[in-house]
Amino acid sequence: MFTARARTALSSTLRSARTPLVNCSFHASAPIMVKVGDSIPDIELMEDSPGNKVSIPKLLKGK
Repeated sequence: MFTARARTALSSTLRSARTPLVNCSFHASAPIMVKVGDSIPDIELMEDSPGNKVSIPKLLKGK
């Protein structure tokens, strides 16, 4: 009655209906620690358009 292709498609559809939509798993990765006095990388970012370059260290200097 069903061809092999139809059976495969039907079984994969039923299998996907039984699997949970969200796969929540616990991650225990090492935290990245930032200390007072650490330097900020001097990278220019674009704000709104490529013509508006922003340097984060210059922007945050003195704060």
